[in-house]
Formats: sequence, structure tokens, C-alpha cells
Amino acid sequence: MRISGYIHSDLLPARRLYGALLCLLIVCLSLSFTVASQAAAEEKAGKRSVKTIVVDDYYPYTFVNEQGQPDGYSVDLIRAVVRSLGMEIDIRAGSWESARRALSQGEIDLLPMMAYSEERARSFEFSVPHTVAHDALFFQKGQRRPEGLQDLKDKRVLVMKYDAAYDYLRSQAIIPEANLVTAENLPEALRSLALGKGDVALMPKLVGLLHMKRLDLNNLDASPVGIEDYERPFSIAVRKGNAGLLSHLSEGLSVVRATGEYDRIYKKWFGFAEARTDTLNRVLKYILVVMTVFLGLTIAAFVWTLSLKKQVRLRTKELEQEVAERRKTEEALRRSEEKYRNLFDSTVDGVYQVDALGRFTHINRAGARIFGHANPEEMIGNEVVQYWRDPAAREPYIAELKDRKSVSAYHLQGKKKDGEPIELESSSRVIEDSSGNYLGLNGILRDVTERMRYEAEREKLVLELKEALAEVRTLSGMLPICASCKKIRDDKGYWSQIEDYITKHSGAFFSHGICPDCFDKQIRDLEKMRKRE
Repeated sequence: MRISGYIHSDLLPARRLYGALLCLLIVCLSLSFTVASQAAAEEKAGKRSVKTIVVDDYYPYTFVNEQGQPDGYSVDLIRAVVRSLGMEIDIRAGSWESARRALSQGEIDLLPMMAYSEERARSFEFSVPHTVAHDALFFQKGQRRPEGLQDLKDKRVLVMKYDAAYDYLRSQAIIPEANLVTAENLPEALRSLALGKGDVALMPKLVGLLHMKRLDLNNLDASPVGIEDYERPFSIAVRKGNAGLLSHLSEGLSVVRATGEYDRIYKKWFGFAEARTDTLNRVLKYILVVMTVFLGLTIAAFVWTLSLKKQVRLRTKELEQEVAERRKTEEALRRSEEKYRNLFDSTVDGVYQVDALGRFTHINRAGARIFGHANPEEMIGNEVVQYWRDPAAREPYIAELKDRKSVSAYHLQGKKKDGEPIELESSSRVIEDSSGNYLGLNGILRDVTERMRYEAEREKLVLELKEALAEVRTLSGMLPICASCKKIRDDKGYWSQIEDYITKHSGAFFSHGICPDCFDKQIRDLEKMRKRE
């Protein structure tokens, strides 16, 4: 084979070429050993050990290989992270439930891969995500393919117990709890689906497809498009309150990214390497260039190692500032949520939200009490129509609400959970997406049963007073009266005693007595009569 076209003999004789290559190799190895020795000394000085558990059947993220050892993308990544920090790690394999419980109880220090959610953030702290997975819906071939989570309401859905999909479906009340079928791991969920023990399985698409192929489940298929409703941002997780360890791990993750180690690990498990057919001529052509570059990189690595501590300290300070800012933001968010929750729970009116299917998704304590419930959680998922006295009356209400987008002081006839009728006043507003599709409604309820009872009693009293006033007759104008006997002539020309006339025309009654003047007059008359006798 002719190679002189790449290494010219008149410029660099073979002996000098090999001598130069040997010298370069010795220098590179010497510097490499120097760098390695310094790194080893620093690692020994600051080394400590942490413990973790990985899921034993979550390929390619975590699994147990043929040698019985934990393996996978997350295993390689966490080893690289702790190695960059001069630490050691003890990795065991187990179920997801046992791993999550062990971290919650402080039996282990970290989990290399946990999907972030608001619910989990109450118990754990998370690094920035190191990868993001998207779920898909798996189903039996020949069955109607589900297009999204909105098609699951009447389906039996298989999920891994305490998995991100399990937590999401429960927190969003997408399906009834009774329709949620749990499995210990993802392979078990797929086997159950293949046997018809469920209608749909929800899991990461890549993991599910690999398990389908390994288990030879030919009667299953997966939705071509991932679920857009949610995603799985996988992060390193520690127990709540262990912010110091999380800060170190975040620092290590940044180092692994900066050195290119992360890209190598990611490509190993998720990339597709292209085959290369470099010939001997190409190797010989570039060997000097490669060795020169290697020497330069080795020297750069030596210098970089000397300055790494300073860079790490600076980066650590930046990360601590970021963590402090994040904590401030989280604390402000927590206070805002607490303020909203206090306002939501302390208002005397019922505040509620209903989804497009007419089911309660939120309601405060006052709203629950209106319908006779002691706890708001008792109403979550219940259909609103069961609290209407006449279920058919809800249709025109919803139609008017969709047409007007909002209503105020709308009178509703409802009932409590025990059937007791109640009168309600509702102010509501529709919820729509960006395309104008109806998603539900939210609003405020007020129990006006007592108020309407008082108003009815008041109207009854006013009516009675009006009727009484209508019966009262008044006397007016000129009345003809006898100057001698004091009788009054009515409109028909009849003469009546004054007492009878007034009683007939006014409703007044008389109680007969005698005034002092008449009494004196009668006494004088009696005395005159006695004298005459």
C-alpha cells in the first residue's frame, strides 16, 4: 500500500517520523498521568458516598443488565455527576414505589430520575431537567385509536403505580378513580393490556415501544403522536430540605454538560452512530495532526484542571444565587397561593368551577356547605345536574351562558344532597380555549332561600295591608243633617241616625257614653222634675 502521498519522505524520513510520534506520545502520556494524579488526589480529599435506588425495568433509562448490575442512561449520568464532584455512589435496583418511599423516608439520598410535578414538589426538591420524555397511548390492534386524554373518560387505563402518568390522571380527575388500573411496572401494564385487562395504557412512548418489542406483544399498537397535555421533565431529586446536596448535584450536572460527558451518555443510549470506514491512508494522513491536537488538548486539560476549582467556585456562587432567587420566587408563589386559598375558603359565597362535561373540578367550603356537604372533596367529580331540582332546566341556562358568555344574579332552583330544596343566585362566566371551544365555567353561588322567604312574607303583608286599606271608606263633601234630631240623609233620600250612617260608610263603630255637659244638663233636668213633683 502506497502512503507516500500523505507523508513525504523528503520532508520527514520514516525514522524521524516514528521518533517524533514516540516523543509526542510520551509527552501526552506524562501530562495525562499528571492531570489524573492531581484529580485523584483532589477526589480522595473530598470524597463521600451517597445512596440511590433505580427502577429495575425502565429501559433504556434504568434497568438491570445481564450481569445483574444497574445500568442505563440515568445510571451512567448520575455516576458521571458524582464522579465530577469527587464522590462515590451506591446504586441498588428496585421498584419505583420502593425507591420513592425510600427517598421520602430518608433511607437514600437521591433519585437520578424523577418527573417534576407540583404535587411532588411538596415532598421533594428537583434539579434542572436533564431530559424530557413524552408519553403515548398504547392500545390493542383492531380497537379504535384514542387521539388524546379526552378519549379516556369511559376507558380502563393501565398505569404504573405512583408513576407520573398515575399522579397526573388522579390530580386532573380526567377519569373516574375506579377506571384507573395500576401495575407494579411498565412491562406488567403492557402484558395486562395485551390480555384485555384494560383498554388503554399510558407511559413514555420510547420505553413502551422497546418493551413491546422485547416481550413480543404483537397485538398492541401506540398512538403515533405523543400526548401534548403533559410531558415528563426528568430531574435529579432529593428529599425536601436537602438543598445543600441538590446544589452540589446541580453543580456536577453543569460540569458534566460543560465537559461533553452528558452528550456522550445521551448519544450512547438515545443516539444512532453512523458507521465510519476510515482507510489506512486517511489515518496516516492525519496522524500527526491528531497527535498534535491531542497534545494541545492535554496541555489545555492540565491548565483547565488547575483553574477548575476557581471556575467551580464561581459557578457554585452563581448557582447558589439562582437557587436563592428560585426560593424567593417559590416563596412568593407559595404566599400568593396561600392568599388565594385563604380567600377562596373564607368567602361566604360559594366559588366553583365546572368542566365541559358538567362535573365539579373546584369548589370552596362555603359552596360545599350550600349543598349539604361538610368537605369540598366530596363534590369533586360529581355532576352538577344532580344538584338541580329540575335537571332539564339546566339546558336553557347553559345555552344562555354560552350565548352571552356570562350571566349575573341568575336565579336557580337547586337541592341539597339529601333532596332539601334551596333557592340559588349564580353569577357565572364560560371558560374557552384559544379557538373558542367550550371548556367549562366558573362562578359564584349564593343561597337566597331565606331572603326569598322573607320577600314572600313581606309581599304577603303588603297585600294584606292593601286589602285592608281598600276596605276603609272615607267621608267627604257636604252631608245634609237635621238641625233638630241630627239625622243624616243619604244619596237615596233616606234619613238615618248619624251613628248608623258613619258605621255604614266608614267601617267605624261607636261605644255610647255621655259627655260632661250633657251629664250636667240631665242632672239639672232631674232636679227640675223633682221640684215640680
